[in-house]
Order: sequence, then C-alpha cells, then structure tokens
Amino acid sequence: LNGCIKSYGYNSISCVIMQNNIAGVYLKQGMIREAIIEYEAFAKTFKSVSQEDNNIYLTAINNLATAYRQNGQYQLALESLEHVYAILKKKSQLQDDIAASVMNNMAVNYTLQGNLTKATDYFERVLVIKESLYGTQSPALMDVLGNLAVTYWVLDRRTDALLLFKRSLSLSMKEVKYVFPSLTAQEQVQFYHQQKQNFERFNTLAIQSGNIQPDLLVHMFNNQLLLKSLIFFTNKKRSSLLESKSNKYLSSLASLVDARRAQLSQFYQMPASQVARLGYSPAKLEYQIDSIEKIIRHGMHEESQTATTYAWVDIQKSLKEDEALVEIVRFRKYDSFSNKGSLDFKTLSVGFTDSVEYAALLTTKETKEFPKLVLLRNGNQLEKRYAAYYRNTIRFDIVDTISYSQYVKPFFSQISDKRKIYISADGVYHQLNLNAILDHDGKFLIEKYDIHSIMNASQLVERTLSEKIDFSKMTLFGNVFFGHPQAGSELEDDLLRDTYEPLPASLEEIQEISNVFHMPSINEHTFLGKAASESNFRNKIDSPSILHIATHGFFSESVVYLNEHAKDDYMFHSGIILASGVQGISNATNSFDSDGIITAYDVMNMDLSSTSLVVISACETGLGRIENSEGVYGLQRSFLQAGAKDVVVSLWKVEDVMTKNLMVRFYTYMAKQHTSREALKLAQLDLLRAYRSPRNWAAFVMLSDN
Repeated sequence: LNGCIKSYGYNSISCVIMQNNIAGVYLKQGMIREAIIEYEAFAKTFKSVSQEDNNIYLTAINNLATAYRQNGQYQLALESLEHVYAILKKKSQLQDDIAASVMNNMAVNYTLQGNLTKATDYFERVLVIKESLYGTQSPALMDVLGNLAVTYWVLDRRTDALLLFKRSLSLSMKEVKYVFPSLTAQEQVQFYHQQKQNFERFNTLAIQSGNIQPDLLVHMFNNQLLLKSLIFFTNKKRSSLLESKSNKYLSSLASLVDARRAQLSQFYQMPASQVARLGYSPAKLEYQIDSIEKIIRHGMHEESQTATTYAWVDIQKSLKEDEALVEIVRFRKYDSFSNKGSLDFKTLSVGFTDSVEYAALLTTKETKEFPKLVLLRNGNQLEKRYAAYYRNTIRFDIVDTISYSQYVKPFFSQISDKRKIYISADGVYHQLNLNAILDHDGKFLIEKYDIHSIMNASQLVERTLSEKIDFSKMTLFGNVFFGHPQAGSELEDDLLRDTYEPLPASLEEIQEISNVFHMPSINEHTFLGKAASESNFRNKIDSPSILHIATHGFFSESVVYLNEHAKDDYMFHSGIILASGVQGISNATNSFDSDGIITAYDVMNMDLSSTSLVVISACETGLGRIENSEGVYGLQRSFLQAGAKDVVVSLWKVEDVMTKNLMVRFYTYMAKQHTSREALKLAQLDLLRAYRSPRNWAAFVMLSDN
C-alpha cells in the first residue's frame, strides 16, 4: 500500500481499492480492530475519488458493519447498514445480491439487540431475494435458512425452525456429495468444520424436540453417518479408484503427489533458514500438491458420484437379532441468552456454549421406526474429570467403580440382552476401551459381550466374511537397536540412546511369532536389531499380508522438530521409533532421514493396499489428536489410510513382557483360523484370567475400515 501511495498518490483509486482489500484480509483473519481502521480510512478516501453509490463502496461499508458488530459496536454497525440500505433503495437495488447481504447483516444485528421481530422480517426478505436469484435448491441459501431457523427457534416457533433446519441440512448434504470429493485435503478440512457446525446446531434442536418428533433422531443419525469419518472415507475412495482405474495419467499424478508430500515432510523438519538456502519454498510445494490433487480429484469426479450412500433404515435392517449399534454423537450445546452489551443495553447472544453433551443413539432389530435416544448431559465431566479417573485406575491398578455408571450403564442397560454390540465412537469414547470397564456385577464387559469398535455405522451394511490371510507374506520388525549397549555391540553416540530403553522381550516376541507360523526367525521379511531401521521400513516393505512392529511408540510434540511452516503438525506428534542410521548408505543427506523416527505423516504415504493386518506392538500407538466425528488423527488412522484392513494399537503404556505374552497368544489363535478380532479377544481373555488388572491385558484395541 505504501508503495502504491508513493507511486500514484494517496487518493489514487487503485490505492484505495488496495486498502479495501487489506481491510478484508484483516477481517477474515479475525484482526477486527485493524480491519475497522482500514475500512474507515477507505470510506473517507473513497468518497473523494468516486461516488458513494459505487458497489465497491457499499460492499466495504457492509463489511465495516460486520467488523463493528464483531467488536461489540452494535449501534455503529446498524447505522452503517441503514446508510447502505438507503442508497440501495434510492438506486432501486433492493432485490440484488448485495441488498440481500446487507439485510442479512441488519437482521443479525437486530437479533443480537433482542429485536427478533425486525430480525425475522429481514431474514424472510433475504430468503425471498436469494430464492429468486439462485432457485430454491441452491447452497447459497444455507446461511439465511440457518439464520432464520435460529430466529424462529428463539421465538419458540419450533415447527417453523425445524422445517428450515431440515431444508438447510439437505442442501449441506447435497454440497457434501457433489463438492467435497473434488476438494483438496486442506479445503476438505475447512469445508468439514463449516458443515459440522450446521449439524451440531441441529442436534440441540433435535434433542429438545425428539420426544415430540422422534423422526428428528433419524435425521440426527443420518447427519452423523454423513459426517463421521467423511474425510477418511473420501480419501480412501480416492485411493481405491486410482488402484482400480486404468488411467495411467492420474496414477502417475498420484505418485507425484506422494513424492511431493514426502519432500514437504522433509522441509517441515528442517530449519526454515536451511530450506531457504537450498532454494526451496514449502508454500510453493504446498501449492503444487494442491494443484495436482485438484486435477486428480476432478478426473475422478464422475466415479465419486456413483458411490452408495446409506441411511439409518439400511443399518437397522442389516442388524441381526443378537446385535445392537450404539452411535455416539458429541456436540456442543447451542443456546441463546441475554447479556449486557458495551452500550449498556441488553443484547442477545445466540451460539454454541461451553457445555458439551453426548447422545447415544441405540439401534436394534426392535427399533423399527427410529433409534432410541440416551442423553448424557455431563459431557465436560466425561472428557475431563472422569477421563482422568479412568486413566488413573489403569495406571495405578485401582478398581474402577465409576466409569461403568458414567460412560456405559446409561445405554448398556437398554441393550443388555444383546450379545454383539457395535460402538461407533465420538469424542472421549475414542480414548476408552469399553471391553476393560468393570460393571456392577464385578465383570469386565469383555467377559459378557462381543464389543466391536467401528469407524462408521455404514460398515455394518457392507459386512463381508474375513479373507484368509497368507501368513508366509508377513513382515516383522523387532528387537530394535536404539543405540544402547547390547550384547556384542560397542557404545556409540546416538540421538535416541538416552531416551528409549531396549525391549529385550521384543526379540522373544518376534521369535515366538515366527515359531507359531513355522517360519525361520531370520529371513528376508524379518528385521531385527540394527536392521529394524527406518531405512528398511521405508524401502523394503511391499504391502505384506501382515505387518508386525514391536518397538517404542510416542505421542508427543517434542520428539520431532518442526519449523514454523509446518502444516498438519499433529500428524508428526505420533509415531514409532526404529533403529537410526541408513543401512548400506554411508552419508544421509538429512539427519531426519536416518533418525529412526517414523511419524503418522510418513505412514500415510505408504502403500499397504494388500495388507490385511498391521499390529503396532508398542506403547500409546492409538493416541493422537481427536477430531470429533473424524476420530483420532494418529498412527492407527494413517495405517488404515495407507490401505491396511485392520490395525491393532495401544491406548496406554504396557510392560514389554506382557505385550509379548499377549501377541504370541494373539497369533496362536489366528493360526487356528480365528479372525484377527476374535483372536485379540481370546488372547485378552487368557491374560485377564491370569492378571485381573486391565493395565496388563486391555491396552490394545482394533480398528477396521471394513
């Protein structure tokens, strides 16, 4: 801007428009006071170089009013909007899109001031204008439909509000189906968060009115079905389509994207100054990845529309007599309340509160018309106080007398006659192993039920028999050399030596697993000691039938160095530790290429399309950032994203001898033709009989994408 003013003068139209653009950037970034300063300066200067009725000026004042409102200056906001409205009326432009935007802004201000009558009037006018401009089925209507629905809801016009919410959500679903698959990963995240707020808002209303209109629970379930693991399954579908298509061009682009992502991961882990000296720009590389990804997704767009979508009725019909589904829905409570504004008059706050609630939607053969609702209103306590208690009982071998009544009993008491229970988790339920919770009869739930964790309830419709696994194609990593002195080795400096202790039982674990399948413990698919390295993990794994990794895991922000350019940094906060050094290569170009650290980000770019099972026999490998509805962003998700069918991970630290005992039993049952899920349960029951504490037998859980 300063350069523009120096070249063309302060009153140049080009410089004034640039100032408007700068103000817009401030507003989008939430820098409200800076936006107000720039918009006010723009308005003052613009009138000296152009007419007030110019649409650029009118749009800027509308945005200034938004900034005023967000800064609590409601009266100034309203005055600005009324000024623009008067100009539009004089120009006979009250049926244009800009008028709809101004009136929508006015309605929001009236809502906040508690004048709901005026707010409703303006919202209704906006809806009429947008319908005339875009039609009744356009996603452009979603915002005004939602705003008007909220106003009706606050006025206790619940029936009217529900109709508009349903209409808004149907447009959201349409947009998800036709727009979401073609977006880049970053765009998908932004889109997902925007849509999820619409569905969360609906949940509050559905809960409040569910006893009168129980069909709302079906809508709530279907919304969750659409949102849950949306990003995961969309990207899995992309991978499947690329594998099945004969389009070599798209496949080559996908390989290029994978290579670029690996390169980007390296740049994130280098000091920004070093990246700059090498002549690279992470921002440019991100742009290249997004651009190529757009070509891939648009090339597959037609195929992505043919995917089958399921609803509650399909899932209900798929359940057997002895089965029950518990769909967990976490949502923030949406509410309205009055408060004191900065101008000493009452204003109305409408939005999400700090209260978190959980809804358990129960489905069985008997729930013919709609799922049964069990509401847990104490979501904040479940996520903090009771979650801490649960972890401490595990850690210190304390008998857990609370978790069952808080997390399980409210809904298990209504499905206790069912033997097989599917849990589609959300929120804090991703951190629990329900099998290891003690009921009021002194029995662990694993002793009474078959509890299956699933990513999405639609998986129940697509159930297939487990395929037979070729155990001769399994790959094993274990007895990892962390740089500690071991038998026959010399003490050498190593990055990880002072952090990770040897796991001597992991050698026995690999040897005994090999014996179970009558495999030699030393072969081309078994990597031990220094051979259990990052280099071999990256270069010698070729989609084995089973990938077993016995080592240390981590869930921490301090293990991997990241520079300020890193995006999706949480994918670097969980991973596994292998041997450092590059086997067979004397000089590594970057230290992180040979530091022994494999992150969830690294795993995501692997090809495990033919892998039936991944077992990460390490501590805390099931932890990661919980993204409600999407699940846990960490190792388990990355291995599934890479193509693995089943993944076994741990929720807490486990002593390595106990881990070895569990794993050997697990594979022994698999060798007897039990499915991986059956084998894990049988192995855990064996250890439970010997060691009652869940700390010793219940850390490992299984997640599947099929």
